[in-house]
Amino acid sequence: MKITIAFVCFIVIGFSILICQERTPVENEKKAEIKYGKVTLAEVMAGSPDWRDKANEYMPQPSAIEFLARVAFPVKIEIYFGHWCSDSVNNIPKFLKIMELAANPAFETEFWSVEKMKQGEKRGPVNDRQLKAIPTFVVFLDGEEAGEIIENPIASMEEDLVTIINNTIEPK
Repeated sequence: MKITIAFVCFIVIGFSILICQERTPVENEKKAEIKYGKVTLAEVMAGSPDWRDKANEYMPQPSAIEFLARVAFPVKIEIYFGHWCSDSVNNIPKFLKIMELAANPAFETEFWSVEKMKQGEKRGPVNDRQLKAIPTFVVFLDGEEAGEIIENPIASMEEDLVTIINNTIEPK
């Protein structure tokens, strides 16, 4: 009986140790440390490697892509997002796919990674911009702010970009 109790205790303690161990190095390498502030596309993707798969799955409207590919003037898009934000998880990959398909060098994209706020905590300005919600896509045409997409697009990401650009300057 003493041997059985000792054996059971040994199994329980051994199992507990296995459960409490840290993740394996392979699991830890799946996501890089998330950086905050102005980040590169590579840093965006390193923080959420599954966004590449989500981008590959998205099928934007061909007519919108054709329009965006023809834009012949500077378009800057500042994107404020959070890896923790479900709307960012949904919309950033779509945006990346749109830019990839449009393949237009007139577009410049600037990414700003934003930390999650504690409940009741108020967010200060990011890059001198007071954000209403995350993500926020701010579109500038020829250096002037032309419009925003806040949280989720009205129609679709690509159609909202076309609307903002088309309502300001007609592409050549």
